[in-house]
Amino acid sequence: MTRPSTMSSGARPSAPREGAAAARQAFIVCGRWSLPRVPAALLLAVTLWPSTASAQLDERTSVHLKNDCRRAAQILTRGEPDPLREWALQRIDACNESGGPVLAQVWAEPDEAELEQLYWTTAGFRDARVFDAVRAVAADVSQSTDVRLTALRVLAAYADRHLDPRLSDLKPSEDPEGPRLAYPGVGHRAQTEGAEPLPADHVDVTLMLLAELAEEDPDATVRFAAGRLRSWL
Repeated sequence: MTRPSTMSSGARPSAPREGAAAARQAFIVCGRWSLPRVPAALLLAVTLWPSTASAQLDERTSVHLKNDCRRAAQILTRGEPDPLREWALQRIDACNESGGPVLAQVWAEPDEAELEQLYWTTAGFRDARVFDAVRAVAADVSQSTDVRLTALRVLAAYADRHLDPRLSDLKPSEDPEGPRLAYPGVGHRAQTEGAEPLPADHVDVTLMLLAELAEEDPDATVRFAAGRLRSWL
């Protein structure tokens, strides 16, 4: 999500002198933001639109989405460079029917160059096959530290949809006082339910894995990350 740029403190939209009063009435000034006044009903509709639209889309009934999912799956499973790969990795999270096996295959050989997008896509897609693939990567000592930490971030998002740690939150800090962020959360994360639901005990399975990694993993950073995530869940 692109963050809107902040306006400088005290900034006001310019207006002719005769219309200054009307201009002041047309804007609500909130802190450093100047927001146009719009009807409450419209604000509510705009706020709810993304989640409502997502809920209405189903790969089984939407021809457009089905075509997008087919194209995204072809790009992601072909194993070759493609100029649309970034689009495909973003789009596949809406593919409730076909997205599961595709993301599981992507996690079989994760590309470190796209880890952040892979995290966002996978954290928003709940499917048992993806859960198994991500859990295997998190436990695999042959994977790089960042790949394993990204897998742990996904597992944490499955356990708590509001938990949104950055990679840096899961690494020991050089600051002796440590990170000051007690709980790295996100207000809302839309999640697609895949064709194979997560196992009922997936939270317990994740907590058990975190406990094992925090105690026994040979990678000190993974041990630290697992312990920190366990304290947040």
